[in-house]
Amino acid sequence: MRTCHEDYVLARGTDREMQIPKGTLVIASTLSAMFDPEVMQEPDEYRVDRPAQGYMHFGRGLHTCYGERINHLVLPEVLGSLLCLRNLRRAPGGEGRMKFEGPFPNRLVVQFDAA
Repeated sequence: MRTCHEDYVLARGTDREMQIPKGTLVIASTLSAMFDPEVMQEPDEYRVDRPAQGYMHFGRGLHTCYGERINHLVLPEVLGSLLCLRNLRRAPGGEGRMKFEGPFPNRLVVQFDAA
């Protein structure tokens, strides 16, 4: 949540244009913004060819999470190693289903064969 420090026109020139008066408490919904069809091509489809700037998982500008840089290095290494395991598969039953914390994946138990 943020407080608007000056009068501001949001989405000026669009059908969503709205005046935000100074002092208004503003809640920016970044998750729904990432599904805006005016910004994201085919927002409901899984696409690996989208430009990274359309995603706001790590915030933007002064509020960019420092963990973004760490994740860009660590996650490919971890996932690359995981995907090399022999007969990698989801665990049976409910353990093998993705668990979420809010909109974010939180847990998925997998199994693999020992080398």
